[in-house]
Order: sequence, then C-alpha cells, then structure tokens
Amino acid sequence: MNLQRFAEILDAYGAEPKHWPLAERDAARALLRDSAEARDLAARAARLDAVLDSAEPVAVPAHLVGRVLASRNATSPAGARRWLWRPAFAIALSAFLGVGLGLTVPIISYGDETDVTTEIAAIWLGDNDVLDLTTETENGD
Repeated sequence: MNLQRFAEILDAYGAEPKHWPLAERDAARALLRDSAEARDLAARAARLDAVLDSAEPVAVPAHLVGRVLASRNATSPAGARRWLWRPAFAIALSAFLGVGLGLTVPIISYGDETDVTTEIAAIWLGDNDVLDLTTETENGD
C-alpha cells in the first residue's frame, strides 16, 4: 500500500475503514498507523465525510426524476436487449443470403479459355446466349 493508493481509497470510500475494500483494508490500516501523511489524508477525508453527512437532502423536482428514470431505462441492459435483435438479425440474414445464393449459383467450368465470371453473370441475368456461344466455340461449331 502506498500513499497514492491510500488517497484513492479515501476518495472513493471515505475515511471509515469498514467501507474500504476488504482486500486492501489491512494494508491501508497499517499505512495509516505508520505514516503521518496517511493520517493527514484520513483526517481531511473524515472532515469531508462529516460535511457531507451533515448536508440536508435536497428535494428533486418530479419532472427531473422522470427524466433521469427515462434515460436510465433507455440505457439499461433490458433496453439494450430490445435493440440487440437488430444486429443479430442483420448478421443472420447476411449469412442466410450468402449461403443460399452460393448454393443456387452453379459454377460451370468449360476449360481455361472460358471466363467463369461471364458464365455466372449469364446465369444470373438469364442470358443463355452467352452460354450457348461458349458451348458452340468449344464444340467447333
């Protein structure tokens, strides 16, 4: 435990040792016992705690409470789950279309001279003349 980490604990949890993280509590207490600087930091934190504890609660207008709760619901895990299906649906649809289209397009190879891209385009466009021409040139017609 060093003074920097001790100061971080005081800032986060206050001067009361029972609020400090259990894993670091003994080391923080030892530093508090052995270091005058640590005691000064703890005394300053205790004064801040006392001021905060003595403050009167402030009444929050109802419309602000509603806005805070509405924004919380929009960013809550439950709210996020409502929108989670959209990217999942997009990924599933892309995979389905990719596999489905890949299975429906036959790749025909007529040898090294034939352009497979032209054949696929012809199949998709329904242009059988391109395929007929390729077949005719191979048959020597």
